[in-house]
Amino acid sequence: METVCQGKANGTLIPFPDSCDQFAKCHKDVPITWNCIEGKILHGASGACRPGNRETCEFLVDDCINKPDGTVLEHPNFCQVYIRCNYQYASVVACPLGEILRPDVQVCVPGMPFACTFDSIERICETSTKNISKPDTRTAEHASFVDTMTSTPYMTLALKLLLMAILCYTL
Repeated sequence: METVCQGKANGTLIPFPDSCDQFAKCHKDVPITWNCIEGKILHGASGACRPGNRETCEFLVDDCINKPDGTVLEHPNFCQVYIRCNYQYASVVACPLGEILRPDVQVCVPGMPFACTFDSIERICETSTKNISKPDTRTAEHASFVDTMTSTPYMTLALKLLLMAILCYTL
C-alpha cells in the first residue's frame, strides 16, 4: 500500500479493493487512509462519499425516487443513522448520540447503536424525564419538525411532555 501513490498527483483517490467506504488520498507520494462517515460509500467518479450500502457497495439513489420530501427510511447498515428523502435525493442523517432510529414512528429514541436494540421503557423514562424540563425554544405549527439548518427531526416541548405522560406515567 505504501507505493500506491508514487508518481500520482496530490489529491488522487485510490479506493480500497475490499471496502467501498475506505480509500487512500495521495499527498506527496504518500497514501493517507480515509473512511467515509457511517452510511456513506465512496463514489469513485466524483471522489465524494455518498449514501450507500457498505455491504453491497450499492448507492441509495433510487430509494428516494417518488417518495415525498421528509420521508425517513432505515439505513441498510446502521441503526444510528437513517436516510431522509428531499427532492428525491437521499441524504444520511445521524441520530443524536446514544439514540437509534425507531422506524415505525420515524423518530430517534434512546438505544444501543451497536446492538440496534431500544432501551427499555423504564430506562427511557428515567433518562428522558431528567432532560424534559429543558426549554425548547423552537416553535412551529406541527408536532414534529425538521430543523432546516441540520435536517434533524425534533419535537416541541409540548409533544415531548405528552409522550412522556403517555409512556412514563402510565407504567
